[in-house]
Amino acid sequence: MSGLEQNLLFAVVGLTMVTSLVIVVVQMVRRRRDDEDDRNPWDDLEPK
Repeated sequence: MSGLEQNLLFAVVGLTMVTSLVIVVVQMVRRRRDDEDDRNPWDDLEPK
């Protein structure tokens, strides 16, 4: 495998991982916003 093919493979794999991570984060934020409209996102950081 040449260097160009290896760089292309790394670019495709990295882009796929970043895209899937972004999709998961967006779904989590959207779900939290639907569940708790009256709460702030940083309320989860404070102890109960």
